[in-house]
Amino acid sequence: MKREDRTQQAGRPRRLGEGDRCAVCGATSGVSEDDGTYQCLVCGAPRVLVDGIVQRRGTEKPLLERAKSLRLRRSAYAVVGGLALVLGVVSLTFSSVAALFFGAGGAKGLVFGVASLVPLAVSLVAWIAARRSTTGIRDALSDAELVVAKELIASGGARDATRLAQLMHLPAGRAEEMFGRAEVERLLDVPVDELPIERVRVSTDEDISPDDEVTAQERFRNR
Repeated sequence: MKREDRTQQAGRPRRLGEGDRCAVCGATSGVSEDDGTYQCLVCGAPRVLVDGIVQRRGTEKPLLERAKSLRLRRSAYAVVGGLALVLGVVSLTFSSVAALFFGAGGAKGLVFGVASLVPLAVSLVAWIAARRSTTGIRDALSDAELVVAKELIASGGARDATRLAQLMHLPAGRAEEMFGRAEVERLLDVPVDELPIERVRVSTDEDISPDDEVTAQERFRNR
């Protein structure tokens, strides 16, 4: 009995993406939406939504693992940036108060200034790194979507852009763009040895009969 039939008989609605296997952990429990993206209900790894049971190889796994790693890195950068920002604000406040009592000039003022600026600089670097990680996550998920689209087209699960939009819950315009890109990528992935070769026969002077040469000369004179 198919999974869909068992789900319907159980009397509960089918979860989003249920039946499609997670490329990271292999679970088929479905996905949850998280800030415009999807993640596995079991392992929490990023997922490309395929809302249907289609046999796939899961070749998007390295891209999803990269996105997961970048998510963890982004979270770490965000924590470091937040702590450094708080520490920098506290240091700046303390330095301002200390400058009123000990003076802002001299070596003491320099020490207070460095003590307040270093945490703020660390916070800035951490937030920049977090933004770069966000860009990397977006690029990895976009590439993973393209890989999944190519698999769906190759397996016959999505024979046109409309079906691709239904399976991946994509807008019509995005689905058409993805379908076109996937088709081009699939053609480019075909080995050169498997490409059809058209044989072209090149005529030489030996292949031209005297009658053909006379006819060609008459055509030239009549022009």
